[in-house]
Parts: sequence; C-alpha cells; structure tokens
Amino acid sequence: MREFEHKGRWWYPAVDDEDSKALGTLKFHPIKGATLEVLGRDFSTFPHDIEVPGKILLGYSEGLPITLYEVVSDGFAIRDDGYSNTTYRVGVIFVGVHFEKEEDIIFDSMSIHFSHLTEWVGKSGFSVSFKKHPNRWATHVEGEFKYTPIETQYIQIQDFKLGFDYELEVIGDLFKEIRAKQTTYVDIIPDIPKTFHHYHDYFIYNLRNFLTLSIGRRVLPFIVTGMNKEHTHKNRVGIEVPRDISIYYSRTGAELEQGAPPSQRDIVIKYSAIEKDFAKYLQNWFDKVESLHDVMNLYFGLFYIPKIYEHLEFLSLIQALEIYHRQVTKSERIPRAEYEEFLPSIEQAIRSIVDEKYADLVVEHMKYGFQYNLRKRLNLILNERLHPYQDTLNNLNNLIGGKKKREDFISEVVATRNYLTHYGDQGEAVMDFSERVNLSRQLRYLIQLCFFVELEIPPEVITKEAVQRWHRYI
Repeated sequence: MREFEHKGRWWYPAVDDEDSKALGTLKFHPIKGATLEVLGRDFSTFPHDIEVPGKILLGYSEGLPITLYEVVSDGFAIRDDGYSNTTYRVGVIFVGVHFEKEEDIIFDSMSIHFSHLTEWVGKSGFSVSFKKHPNRWATHVEGEFKYTPIETQYIQIQDFKLGFDYELEVIGDLFKEIRAKQTTYVDIIPDIPKTFHHYHDYFIYNLRNFLTLSIGRRVLPFIVTGMNKEHTHKNRVGIEVPRDISIYYSRTGAELEQGAPPSQRDIVIKYSAIEKDFAKYLQNWFDKVESLHDVMNLYFGLFYIPKIYEHLEFLSLIQALEIYHRQVTKSERIPRAEYEEFLPSIEQAIRSIVDEKYADLVVEHMKYGFQYNLRKRLNLILNERLHPYQDTLNNLNNLIGGKKKREDFISEVVATRNYLTHYGDQGEAVMDFSERVNLSRQLRYLIQLCFFVELEIPPEVITKEAVQRWHRYI
C-alpha cells in the first residue's frame, strides 16, 4: 500500500447537497493510517461529533469517487481568519466507489498481493532467447522476450474459492528501455458476498499467517482490490464489468521496509513442495484457526513487532507452546471433574499434617494438580505430538536430536522460563544473551513443526525443505 494525498470535496451520505460539501485533504500512510482535514467549515453547518465507529464520509478527488469508512473526529483548530479546520481519523478508504450505508460495504471477490508472494509461488510466464553474432562474442544481435499467461486454477476451501492470479505490467520508452514485471495475487471468491471485515479478519489475516509460516518472514498485504457486482463500469471494449475498488488501511505495528526478497534457499516450505496437496493443507489450516487462535496470535504476532526484547520473545514462544499442547490435546494428568471430587479430602489431609501458616499456600498450589506442568508438556510435545517427525528432530542434531539433548533442552527451557517469570534462583536458566537468542530460535522451530503436524505435511517434505534451511541458522 502506497502513501498518497488526495484533495477533494467531502460530505455525509445523508446530506448530499452542495452547501454541505466541504473542501479537504485526505492523507494516507501505510503505517500511520489515514486522516482527513476539512478546511474552512463552520461546525454548525458541517457536523464534527462523529464518535460512533462505522460512520461514513463520501468524496470526489480527481474525478474518483471515494468512500471513507470508520471515521472518527480527532479535534479541530480555529484559524486566524476565523474559520476552523476539522481533522478526522479514517479506518478504511475505498477508492472507486461510493458506499452510502455500512451494510452496502460487501464484496463478491477480493484480490490481494502479499509481500514475497511472487517468490513463494515461484511461477513465471517469462521466457527469453538470444541469437549472438557469430564473430562478436559480447554482442546480441537478436533477442526475444516472451510472456505466456499463467492459467489461474481455483481450489475450494470451506465456503470460498482461492486461486493465484498473475498480472503483467510493461513500462518503458520502447527506444532504450522496456521493463516487464509480473505480480502474483491471491484471488478470494466466497460462495456469497462478504463484508470487508470478514475478508480482512478471516481471509487475509489467516492467509497472511499461513504465508508467514511457509516463507519464514513477515508477510504484509501490499495491494488489496475488491469487486462488488453492484458497482460496474464499461471496459475498453464497451462491456459492463465490475469496477476495481482499491482498498487502503493502516498496517499498525509493521514496518515499511521488507528488505531483499527471499531466495528459494531462504523459504521454509516452497509452494512447489506442497502444490500437489495444497488444497488439503490450506483446508486443514482454516479448519484449525479457531482452535489455534491464541497460539497463532502469540507466535505470528512476534513477526509484526518491529523490535522486541529477547526475553519477552522467549516468554511469548514458550507460552504459545504450552497453550498449543493444552488446546490441541485437551489432556490432563487427572480428569478435572474427577480431581475436584476428592480435592476437599486432599485439603483436609493437608491441613491435618501441615503447619497452619503454610497450609493455605499448599492448598492453593494443589488446586491445579490435575494439569500437566511445563516440563511434562514439552516432553509430550516432543515424544508424542511430534511422533511423526522423530526423524526430522533427529536430523536437527544441534537442536533437540537425541534423548539426552532433549532432556537438556527441556531443562534449560523450564529453568529459563521460571527465572524470567519470577526472577528468583537462576538454576539451569540460560543467562548468556546469544545462547538465549538461540534457545528462542529452537522454540520457533518447534512451534513450526507443531503447525506442520496440524497441516499434515509429510515428514519427508519437512526434512527436505525446512530442515535444510534451519541447519544454516543453528
């Protein structure tokens, strides 16, 4: 999403007359968000008390219809000439359409270009050939650049279709330079039209997390375009088609700079490695987003915080693993209902043999005796939940390969978590900064393996794809 500024005229949908339209400037920044500054308008004729989320303003700028959604007043200033400036914060901008009511803001489909998506999919329609001059080694006398369109193939996931679409852009002066660029998009077509928030909170959010897991880097929606069949225009050949609606909103907590695109060696799991059963893996992902919601928030949230203290990263990762085991297995040391039946007897026995000043402490501790502790949960994850990936774990010799190494790993994790939580006895806690960073990296790999188990990606694919990449960073 690019930064821009639009000057235009703005008004409330319910007050569509010339006297109620105000001049103003709309500014958008991908991280800071959007603001509208309305110029020279008296509050008595242009209401400013928009405090209820979901309010809408309409406008025109350079001939384009624009809808501002989730508009909230952000204060005003009185100028020297007696006029006032009112500033509004804007949640979402729709360029190319006027939505007069909130219930009208629905889309039949949406196309999203995520950062690094083109590299991850790894498909190109380009081909190049040259014929060299027989007597001049470095001179190309004839060349051909060809682009063959890539067919979009859709898969059905739950109640929506998904496919990869490819757009070709050619620029240049045709004399000294021609530049061709292919951009890959994800097309989402639900069975019935959905609201913007459903697209954003469900489709885009969960696809973003899936891509972040697969690529191993922060992934952001750079271009978002929606289509609503009620809003059409005539294309170049005079056919009535849905209008492209460009959508802009802030990506709070992210960074604009994405760095160099990932190489094929840097990607955790390439699309080509899972293309054959991609529909199955993506179906599994969307089937698990509700049960793994908290785990995903903790883990993927770390990718979108520009900077975080390493000890907070460690605590978030171990919390994600503990929640993962609790939510996925639903297992307990003793069934809770059964445990709570004889808990009063336990309390009575404790109070009969423990000094009164310690009894309350022991009784409080015993209330949660039916749950596994962290050490046991890590053991169960490594040896039971990740049972299909034992060869994969053994391949990570410097991570948690053999039994002794796993025991050491678990002890270090538990001691470090206890120390960073309570700041008591250091015990076996990892205190060296670089060693603790490496311990956090190991926890990341472990969480990734847990996600791969949920996706049901075969161990041999993980060993071939992900483990090769992980070895370079250990």
